[in-house]
Amino acid sequence: MQLNLSKEHTDILPVRINYVNLPQKKFGTTILLDTLLVEVESNGWGLWKYEMKDIPIDFKKLKHDESGVYYFLPNNFAKTIAKQMGENFKVLRATIDTVQINPRNK
Repeated sequence: MQLNLSKEHTDILPVRINYVNLPQKKFGTTILLDTLLVEVESNGWGLWKYEMKDIPIDFKKLKHDESGVYYFLPNNFAKTIAKQMGENFKVLRATIDTVQINPRNK
């Protein structure tokens, strides 16, 4: 793909999820989704210089269902993600609607 540095482009980029306040007793060795793909709009220069960012997700603010499965909706964090990516980026959407976090089996 040829990239015109001054024009606006839409692309899908990875962001790394950093879970804050994750209870080690429940989730110590659980494999968690650690990278989220987001569709963004930016000029070519911003896309060319992009370095993957860490997005903090505070576990204490996540919702859970009656079976103990926690979840969050990545599109609700679009402003947080955009802020971490910088002023050259407009986050359009996450490529998945829901991230579920299952407690480890005892």
